[in-house]
Amino acid sequence: MSDCVIHTHWAGPMGNMQYVIQSGAEALIVDPAWDIPELQAIVTQQGLTVVGILLTHEHYDHVSGVPECLALNNVPVYISEYAHYDPPVPMVLNQLAVGETIPFSGHSIAVLHTPGHSPGGVCYRLGKQLITGDTVFVDGCGRADLPHSDVAQLYTALFETLWPLPDDTVIYPGHDYGPTPTDTWGNQKQTNRFLQSETREVFLRKRKG
Repeated sequence: MSDCVIHTHWAGPMGNMQYVIQSGAEALIVDPAWDIPELQAIVTQQGLTVVGILLTHEHYDHVSGVPECLALNNVPVYISEYAHYDPPVPMVLNQLAVGETIPFSGHSIAVLHTPGHSPGGVCYRLGKQLITGDTVFVDGCGRADLPHSDVAQLYTALFETLWPLPDDTVIYPGHDYGPTPTDTWGNQKQTNRFLQSETREVFLRKRKG
């Protein structure tokens, strides 16, 4: 599967990165929360039709703009079936099961179940591109000290679900917290201190510290 084009929009007080995934004339919007008119401008400038909204998890700084985005694009919203998400407006909510895929303009987007930072954490894999939300950042990973977080689940997400992915996979995280906005998974496995944990117990101590 050839890679899609991923347009990045930086917004919000916490360095959020929102994405527009483009394939042909169709688009998916990922984690709309801030500056929705500017995010929508990417769609307009590229002449795209939005066909869905993908949510990596349910935290406010990733979902607060969904109602405004839906007012401009009457499309389905995709989120993990485990997310604690109570839609503030009527919407077509597609709850994603473990192992599910999403068809998109001739592509198949794999939904990787990666709870830990939040119960509804997922990553979206499009060939060699991986949108990671708050599961993993460049040189970091999601907090596990929040309500409903689970550090043991985060370990499983990183070291069992994501670890086997090809090293040339490019990660697109939910926040711009590192020295670069994106990086290869292989490089992160070598440089990200949270991925240098020799054992589960070492990781749990690092993430709790």
